[in-house]
Amino acid sequence: MGHLESECRTKKREKAGTAATAQAANTDQKAYRRYAFPTTDSRFPPGAWILDSGASVHMTDNLSLLEDVHPTESSVTIGNGKEVLGSALGTATINAQLSNGTLNQITLCDTLYIPELRFSLISWRKIAEAGAEKIGDVTGTKIYNDGNLALETIPHRGVEIVRAKRGTAAITVMQLHRQLAHLPPLAFSSLKGCMDDIPKGRIPKVEGNFSCDACIKAKFVRTIPKVRTTKAQNIFPTVNTDICGPFSHETPTGSRYFISFIDEFSHYSLVRFLHTRDAAPKILMELIQLVERQYDVKVKKIQCDNAGESFSTKFKEQLSTLGIEQKFSIAYIHETNGTAERFNRTICGSARALLFDSQLPSTL
Repeated sequence: MGHLESECRTKKREKAGTAATAQAANTDQKAYRRYAFPTTDSRFPPGAWILDSGASVHMTDNLSLLEDVHPTESSVTIGNGKEVLGSALGTATINAQLSNGTLNQITLCDTLYIPELRFSLISWRKIAEAGAEKIGDVTGTKIYNDGNLALETIPHRGVEIVRAKRGTAAITVMQLHRQLAHLPPLAFSSLKGCMDDIPKGRIPKVEGNFSCDACIKAKFVRTIPKVRTTKAQNIFPTVNTDICGPFSHETPTGSRYFISFIDEFSHYSLVRFLHTRDAAPKILMELIQLVERQYDVKVKKIQCDNAGESFSTKFKEQLSTLGIEQKFSIAYIHETNGTAERFNRTICGSARALLFDSQLPSTL
């Protein structure tokens, strides 16, 4: 015996499968311009273009690479689930270098500018829709357009980086800011000739107001008034010192504090980790002996706060024996020990910014 068509289980399964496929296609179409899966490794070459099979559109964090730019607002969901905002659309041009030594100019239309990205992404989905084909293996990928080789990629740390002419892509202000542990961009001008991997004249210029969310979150403090009556005239007659800690997480060696030792004249600085605060006098004496032997100078004054480890009887006797004067800041007013306090704040702020920006756990 047969059965009625309306009761056929096979046709019902086929119908349900067709509906699910149509719904998935409709969902993909709605989310077409909303996804990217960029890497967060900061050790890639500056200005690298990455071939991304998960990106729905071409994207870049470098506005200077775009032409015919016009403003737009587009939300993009990246691999960790975070939504970032694209603020402009434009046309990007890549000078792709082929293995035979020739250069091929690639034009990427409708490239989205997203400041929070780390690298520029080429959407394989977009170039496939334009008729491109790819052939790849463990040594890299080759993209063909109308049968002609258009660009090549090389594998690097799990992603495919487009082989481009060396030096054609400039590093952005945000990229350099991140690579230098969130150094203020206004200090970039002092780096000329100090970095071998950035050619002279290629350090990016800061135009307009620069803002870094990680820095705002990590370095937000009250304004410290600058009060100074005298200043040292040569190296190491006066040093500033302060202990920072305890931190909520220990270092791999078990330290929860660090002590800073700063020359007031040159701002040459030394840092040592401490397991406990009562180890500070021993470390300070070692640092004093170090600079006196290495630089043939005599430390005459130590500026520190009123913490117990700084004015213990034993430590005062050691300094008195060496003829070193000890100067104290006003109790509970850290600004009067400003040099060391500001140095410690800079170190902690840079460390926090690196953790926030890299999204690493705070235990590091």
